[in-house]
Amino acid sequence: MPAALYLNTIIVADRFHVVRLAMMYLLKICRNVYPQLAWKRSWLNLLRIRGARLDPLQAAPLRAFLNEQPVIGAVYEMGSSLNLVGPRGK
Repeated sequence: MPAALYLNTIIVADRFHVVRLAMMYLLKICRNVYPQLAWKRSWLNLLRIRGARLDPLQAAPLRAFLNEQPVIGAVYEMGSSLNLVGPRGK
């Protein structure tokens, strides 16, 4: 019955919500690969910040963590390639 009410509906997705949804699933992958990450909010916050916006005190530990966890590094790179995290292209 509810589907009959929305026959002529157009679904619109803006960039904010698409990025938010993609980040949510990328971070979920990271938590599945490295379960301890779910309890380390500081690391999760670093994974959300673009690399260009990290100060040197944040960038060094993040690089070390990504080198220790290559799968999470690959997920971070995937987010960078989608312009979700990491340095933003011009």
